[in-house]
Amino acid sequence: MSGAVASIEFKYLVQDRDRHGNVRRYVRIKGRPKIRLREEPGTEAFQREYDAAVAGPVASGAAATTRPRRAQGTIGHLIQHYERSSDYKDLEASTKAVRKRLLDRLDQKVGAFKVRDLRPIHIKKWRDAPDGPEAGNAVVKTLRCIFATAIEDELAADNPALAVRYRKGNPAGHTPWNIGHVAQYVRRHPPGTRPYLALCLFLFTGARLSDARRMGPQHERQGGTWLNFTQHKGRNRNPIVVDVPIIKPLREAIDACPSNQMAYMVTEFGTPFKSDKSFGNWMAKRIAEAGLEGVSSHGIRKGLGDILAELGCSAHQIMAILGHTTLKQAEVYTRRANRKRMAGDGMEKLARAVEAENMLSLPAPEQKAK
Repeated sequence: MSGAVASIEFKYLVQDRDRHGNVRRYVRIKGRPKIRLREEPGTEAFQREYDAAVAGPVASGAAATTRPRRAQGTIGHLIQHYERSSDYKDLEASTKAVRKRLLDRLDQKVGAFKVRDLRPIHIKKWRDAPDGPEAGNAVVKTLRCIFATAIEDELAADNPALAVRYRKGNPAGHTPWNIGHVAQYVRRHPPGTRPYLALCLFLFTGARLSDARRMGPQHERQGGTWLNFTQHKGRNRNPIVVDVPIIKPLREAIDACPSNQMAYMVTEFGTPFKSDKSFGNWMAKRIAEAGLEGVSSHGIRKGLGDILAELGCSAHQIMAILGHTTLKQAEVYTRRANRKRMAGDGMEKLARAVEAENMLSLPAPEQKAK
């Protein structure tokens, strides 16, 4: 990852080299000690590690588990109630770890604050703390979850965090792949190779890294013409089942790389990847080998959304393929495609007018009188 890319996608990410030439990456936020990052850039594990570092240093020892007991009617009491709820306990382990850090910080800073005195203006102030938009938005999101649980259990009457908007951080997120990215990757990893199979799994199923790693023959249906799988993300709280046809290029890629395992993607030793982290690191190396910078495997999924929209697919069709649960997510792609299509139509009309009216033709030179 180049320094320029890092500064665009990750506001607090800095890097240097040690005396052996190894790149070291840190999250550096003014007024806080810098935190070393060790995951591979471009992977979901790196994104989680970065988010955790931005959210704040990990509380350790007794301080992480022996917060003061808060009186009823305080934010701290609602935090402790939320931690005992299934809403918190059912979170994915990685999500729960990040959420725990935020809960510790909130309890330390505002745990004694009376709920009856809380107004959106207070939450907005906490959101706008100098930690940056990512950390501020995490505070708002966490408070929304805390109050949602409290309302269900009749410990609060309303959710003041819903009245506070998220700050504008990095709305684009992962860079979507385009046709140029795909072509460059395929030149380095041609059909018949396992890196090519990985690309096809991402591109022709819309799978996340966690799904592509687990996908295998057991998910094939109707004589190997369809894939049926439950998305790994949110599988415990809100399982989403995805059905997608196995189109010809994906079928050919799968058949060209038999694994004899319950997973299409295997290591060089013929065994399935043991974790999302190991698969993500492997995929990041294949992307780097292709000379691609500033993109990750998750961007292939986003690129598929753009391609589907440009082909005229509806938001509901994109929802079905990518496993989205709301139109808001899918409409991001259709709006972007519609803008591109309208811009193309408009410029085509302009080009025709320029040609018809000879708008750019130079006038004939004036003849001087003799």
